[in-house]
Amino acid sequence: MMKIAVCDDNLSVIRIIKSSIIDCFQSHKVDCEVDTYSSYEELEKRLKDEPYDLLFLDIKTPTVDGVEFAEKVRENNSDITIIFISSKEERVFDTFKVKPFAFVRKSNFLTDITDVIDRFLLTAKENSDDHKLSVISHGVRFTESIKDIVYIEGKGIYQIVHFVQKYFVNHIGKVLTIVVLLSLAVCICWNMQCKCVQKNIFYKIW
Repeated sequence: MMKIAVCDDNLSVIRIIKSSIIDCFQSHKVDCEVDTYSSYEELEKRLKDEPYDLLFLDIKTPTVDGVEFAEKVRENNSDITIIFISSKEERVFDTFKVKPFAFVRKSNFLTDITDVIDRFLLTAKENSDDHKLSVISHGVRFTESIKDIVYIEGKGIYQIVHFVQKYFVNHIGKVLTIVVLLSLAVCICWNMQCKCVQKNIFYKIW
């Protein structure tokens, strides 16, 4: 269950935002619970007791600047995802200091919110997936998380898989085929030539 908070001083806007968020999550068959707040003072009190996965914040409210509020949130929770929803498009660069996931324009709300939630759920899935690489070396099977691979190197009949932990696996044989769904960028090195592989593609080493 994804816990979400929405803060906007306009109650009519809050209802639209909440409804749109729920519809988008349901379209992905992901459960969510959306709490709404009409003031940052109210949300601030709630944040002390209620852990949220995702915050949708307006920028311009009568009493508090949304970007300044997000800075306070970041001081206590560096991992929480923040998405701004605002008509103040000229403030988009101001939001960069709190590293938001996205900026949704109220002037293009329905298109933006759908695209942003699609990307958010895709990113959340990528981060939760823990793909494994399994190889047999000298009769011993090694299984490690793809996330821990720094790069894979080919040297003649040797294929060397370098991990974050600084150790590696040598596999001797005519052919080693590794087919993995990469969940992060990995450098593939072959005969001293290295190339960075982009996220989320299948890559085969022969």
